[in-house]
Amino acid sequence: GPAIQFAEAESYPSGGRGGLAAKPHAEIITDRNLYRPGQTVKMKGIVRNVSDSGLAIPTATDAQWRVMEGDGGRVIGEGNVALSSYGGWEAEWNVPEKAKLGHYIIDCRVSGKDYDGSTRISIEEYRVPLFSVVVEAKPEVGQTAHAHVSSAYFHGAPNVGARIHWKANWTVTAEFGSDSENNQYKKRYNAFAEIGPRLDPQTEETKTIEGDAKLDEHGFATLSCESPFKDNAAIGRANVSWRAEVTSLDGQTIVG
Repeated sequence: GPAIQFAEAESYPSGGRGGLAAKPHAEIITDRNLYRPGQTVKMKGIVRNVSDSGLAIPTATDAQWRVMEGDGGRVIGEGNVALSSYGGWEAEWNVPEKAKLGHYIIDCRVSGKDYDGSTRISIEEYRVPLFSVVVEAKPEVGQTAHAHVSSAYFHGAPNVGARIHWKANWTVTAEFGSDSENNQYKKRYNAFAEIGPRLDPQTEETKTIEGDAKLDEHGFATLSCESPFKDNAAIGRANVSWRAEVTSLDGQTIVG
């Protein structure tokens, strides 16, 4: 049925041409601003022409709407609709199942003229998580860090055969030791720098290692990563942060 759109008075002066837009104007609204592929977008529009006496309802009997990708480029949906006596129109657009995810712009034309005014919608895919991912790691001594990954479906079955893409972010940890000359504690990497390598204590060394693995029949996997600083004698300690992307056999990816 008919729809009413309220706008600020400053946008539509009632007299004179000084404050009026150069082009005729359209107000377009949708039933919501977020959709999934395959859903239906319901839209309504109200259009007004510009005349010497102010805004006027177009005399045309039809309008054309279109849906464009967010950059205003490719048109992926369009149609013709009847224009009511009060200058309003209604339409529906079925989002294609394989529509590109992202932002889209909806605008309209009347009698071949573009009307100022548009609205934006977003098309996103949301899937309810089917399984959990847990990544656990403990402090270790040595040049190799390990992490344990476990994944199970919420109905209890292990996530057998799922692929893992992991990242281990290594950050060098400085030590604080006494300064024999000033009798103060200071930040340092090598307590015996006078007989070995030296690093700038104000510079934080960080390196990332990536790899792939697969969950076993129990939904478990043990990841291992050798220190990228193992050949640097000035580095004796590092923090390791693990990130695992688990992709099940049906293609859903959960990050742990």
